[in-house]
Amino acid sequence: MAPPSVGEEGVAPLQLNLDSVLLKSSEAAL
Repeated sequence: MAPPSVGEEGVAPLQLNLDSVLLKSSEAAL
């Protein structure tokens, strides 16, 4: 069983990627 911290570290980058994609899409829309 991996410690919870590993899961959180795995999830954080995904959220950052989603944010970057949303920012790029919003800039493209503008």
